[in-house]
Amino acid sequence: MDNFVKTLSRSYTGALASALALLILAGCATTDIPESPDDRLERIAELQQRLTVNPNNPEALRDLGIIYFQSSRFYLADSLLTESLKHESRDAKTRFYLGMAQESRGDTAEALETYIHYEDYSALTPYRNLMQGRYHALSQAVISNQFQTLLAREQELTQNDITENSIAVFPLQYNAQNPEYATLGPALSEMIIIDLGQVGRLRPLERIRIRALLNELEFAESPMVDASSAPRMGKLLSSNHIVSGSYGVSGEENFRMDVADYDALKAEQSATISESDELANIFKAQKQVVFALVNEIGIELTPLERERIERVPTNNLQAFILYSIGLEKEDALDYRAALVYYNQSSELD
Repeated sequence: MDNFVKTLSRSYTGALASALALLILAGCATTDIPESPDDRLERIAELQQRLTVNPNNPEALRDLGIIYFQSSRFYLADSLLTESLKHESRDAKTRFYLGMAQESRGDTAEALETYIHYEDYSALTPYRNLMQGRYHALSQAVISNQFQTLLAREQELTQNDITENSIAVFPLQYNAQNPEYATLGPALSEMIIIDLGQVGRLRPLERIRIRALLNELEFAESPMVDASSAPRMGKLLSSNHIVSGSYGVSGEENFRMDVADYDALKAEQSATISESDELANIFKAQKQVVFALVNEIGIELTPLERERIERVPTNNLQAFILYSIGLEKEDALDYRAALVYYNQSSELD
């Protein structure tokens, strides 16, 4: 994992409160935790008695940890929930509350390490979605802090800070009138990032880092990067290659994509790479753009890399549109809405 800062900034306070509210809205709040102080003390005594009989009882450790978490005794909650997880690592509820306790006591790095395991749990448990939401929210906030630090020392950055063969793909700008396809930019950029990730000699940057930088620079409404802004982006992202461009759907559903690569180490911008086709062949056009980009960078693909890039994630355009809307919602930290669109996309595909 990246060198995430190890202190919880004030900006996380609102996000943490939102997570607690989301917990209640999602119907995940434990109904067996007493509300009144007297009942809570009685419940604590009961759980402590169970632990006297069996100190390794994971359920008793978990429930006692949750009570202490809700009582703002975060260090004690952390200790109990950590112990519970040692004895029952498959319990998503325990892991979620452990992450919340770690956040609340200010250890962001530990919380991220806890939440990152959300994929180990069934999609049927709501705690998986809650952990995923907290992981992405914390990651975005931490990355934002990192960029604030970089911006403060921007004048000190040089080409020596750029990582060779790293590549950042910025959101594609929509250049057409039909609003139906205006949301495809995030998903098209994401597909390019995923495809470039199949090339062993390239190091694509995560979309979340690029979005965080755009937010810090207040580029959110117009994420286009050109020859004048690309050098700065390369230094701030430590990225060798900066890819930006646009797409459009016009006429009888004709699709067009135009991108260019700026090499921050050579201080050179490539000629524009353009692909057009019927909208029904949008994925074919996107793949051709990737192949042209790789060729422009000067990398010869292996047969296996080419085969992996050629794989199409879906043939359903509507599913792709819904997926892209989900990405937009995720970027806005609206994880509940994002999940709705992702589920709708999966149902159509």
